[in-house]
Amino acid sequence: MAVAGKLTSTYAKGFLGSRFNLGDVYGVVTYRAANTTKHQLRLVGGIKIPLTTANDKNANGLPLPLDYQSSIGTYDVIGGINYVLHKHLEADLALQLPVIHNNKSSFSPGLYPDESRIKYFPNTNNFERKPDVLFRVGYYINLPANIILKPNLLAIYHLGQDTYLNPSGQRDVLDGTRG
Repeated sequence: MAVAGKLTSTYAKGFLGSRFNLGDVYGVVTYRAANTTKHQLRLVGGIKIPLTTANDKNANGLPLPLDYQSSIGTYDVIGGINYVLHKHLEADLALQLPVIHNNKSSFSPGLYPDESRIKYFPNTNNFERKPDVLFRVGYYINLPANIILKPNLLAIYHLGQDTYLNPSGQRDVLDGTRG
C-alpha cells in the first residue's frame, strides 16, 4: 500500500486583476491487488479537500470568475483502477465525484458593466460541479541513469451539466459543460 499527497496553488493574472492562493489538498491511497512479472493491478482511492470557497475578489472588491480561483470549493472522493502490463504499458480508469459543494462564488458578468470582455466568463454564482470520468494510457520509457519518461494520452469526460444560482434564486444549467 502507498499513500501520496498533493497541494495545489494558482497564480492568475488578467484584465480583471491578479490573484495567488492555495487551492486543494489531495490524499490518495494505492493498494496493489495483483503483482506478477507480467502485470500489476492497483486500486486507487482518494479525497480532495478545498482550501478556499472559490470567492476570491479583485482589488476593487468584486468577485472574480472561476478562471481566477485556485479551487472550485468541492470536497471530492476519487476512485480508480491502475493496470500496468510488462512494466511498460499503463492504463488508468477513475471517477472523481464531488460530494460536498462549498462553493461560495458570487461572480456574475453583470457586476462588470463597463468591461466588454467579461461576456466570455460564465456566471458561477454558487456554482455546482458534476462528476468526471478519466481514462489515461501511457508508456514507460526507461533511460540511462534511472530516468523514466512516461508520455500519456488523457481523456476526461464530464458527466453532467454544471449549474449556478441565477438572480431569482433558481438553479440554471451552464450550457456546454457536459462532455
